[in-house]
Amino acid sequence: CSGGVSIVKLTVPGVVETNRSGVELDCEYRVEEWERPGLVLKWYLDKIHLVYQWIPPLRPQALGVLSGRVNISYSASRDPWAMHRALYIPRPDPALTGQYSCSVSTFEDEDTRSAPLLVWTPAQYVDLKYWRPSEHLVNISCHATGASPKPEFTLFTRDPNGTRQEVSVRGENGRREDSGVWEAGAWGLILWAETEADTIVGCTVTLPGTDHTHTTKKIYHPG
Repeated sequence: CSGGVSIVKLTVPGVVETNRSGVELDCEYRVEEWERPGLVLKWYLDKIHLVYQWIPPLRPQALGVLSGRVNISYSASRDPWAMHRALYIPRPDPALTGQYSCSVSTFEDEDTRSAPLLVWTPAQYVDLKYWRPSEHLVNISCHATGASPKPEFTLFTRDPNGTRQEVSVRGENGRREDSGVWEAGAWGLILWAETEADTIVGCTVTLPGTDHTHTTKKIYHPG
């Protein structure tokens, strides 16, 4: 006999907001009756971390980062050989972002498929500052905390006539916390002599892979 086990469909929601609603990662497979006694289902995060294992008819186990974060009583199917194939995460959070692989194996055969999950969350706090590091220059700095994925920054000015100009980012920093959220920042320079009073200084924070953006502005006073 051949083709004992095969994954038919892997369903991973792609992009979800933190804690907004529960998510299901499902792995539909076919297994021949004669191969069922050796069936093992495993989910991996980022190819190497085993986060879930089910050997029917035993209870499934959530491991590593998914320990305590998966509803292990959840049933995706009435079939006793497919019942606990899915991961149901009631409250997804940024620490769970990554590439998920479902691996279904028997004594004879194995099949694996992977798909990404991005759990995003808006910045809890965005801080925009400007100051003069030298006689000729003004530094514009923007800092965001508590966002996921790592935020990207666009700095700009808008003069009193409404002309908008992008400010080149000269430097960036970022640090990912254990919780999966980032503390990150960017800065750029504008010329003091060429920037009028009442110019608007601004920063737009974008979360790559999502539609979310957040813009903060301040009115510039050269004094």
